[in-house]
Amino acid sequence: MSSSFGRGLSPGFMDNLLHGPCRLLLDAAAQAGLDVRLRGDYLNFYLHGRSLAKLSGRQRGGPKLEIHHKYLVETRLAEEEGHRNAGPYVSFDVDDALAKTYVGAVDEIVTRAVAYSGSEETVEAKLMRQNGVLAPICCFDRQVQVPGATGKLDMMGLHGGDTPTMVAIELKCYPDPRIQGVPKQLLDYLQIFDPSGDGLRPDVAESYKLVCDQLRRLGLSGPDPAAIFAGMPVQGLVVLTSNNPRSQLLERAHQQAARLSRPIYLWQPEPGEDALRIPERTSWVRMGS
Repeated sequence: MSSSFGRGLSPGFMDNLLHGPCRLLLDAAAQAGLDVRLRGDYLNFYLHGRSLAKLSGRQRGGPKLEIHHKYLVETRLAEEEGHRNAGPYVSFDVDDALAKTYVGAVDEIVTRAVAYSGSEETVEAKLMRQNGVLAPICCFDRQVQVPGATGKLDMMGLHGGDTPTMVAIELKCYPDPRIQGVPKQLLDYLQIFDPSGDGLRPDVAESYKLVCDQLRRLGLSGPDPAAIFAGMPVQGLVVLTSNNPRSQLLERAHQQAARLSRPIYLWQPEPGEDALRIPERTSWVRMGS
């Protein structure tokens, strides 16, 4: 990857988020159950696994809130003046009046957006919720996309303990045919985050230390930044929540993993209330072995 990795927010945007109308938007999103994630120059508000809104801070004229028009129909925010971008998003200037309207409309927007949530997106949201700071793996980033890798990585997590480890995680549910190619997809990310096999790249480590520090300062869930450092181990984990034993997809995934230069691990949860709480590494299975 030629460019430096950066997911943390700029100091100026952080200041906006700590008080004023941006803070009101952030608090309203969190109270409505949206999952807030840092994206360098903006925040993503996720409902289940779907991005519901984007709050950006590095634009002329001040912060902007962008929401897909289909989530605004028949809500109070639809009555606010906004302008349609080139795509299907409506962009609002963030000020006190907009923040007040959003606070009153966020539940309506969430209700409107629920109908668009898919089954795997719902499982992804549950996976994030059940793997917070008190779990063996704290998932703190999601939908990671960097040049040179195939598709988006579902999430990044930190496995604590005596040997802190960064874990790149892909979630798959049968009958998604991409199951058979997921080991190679994870390998792409391992080779980007840890190109030489000697541990986490320094710029990725510094970016994620900043992300975790900022998450905590904003009152959001994040692991201890001190546990992240350059050279720490990086592993790839497939979480497979459902599988048809008669299907060949998983077998093909194992065959692909056996040919790769680095190990890829698999964990299949048992049904139950806490089924998606990822256990310690000793419960993972090396694929292709």
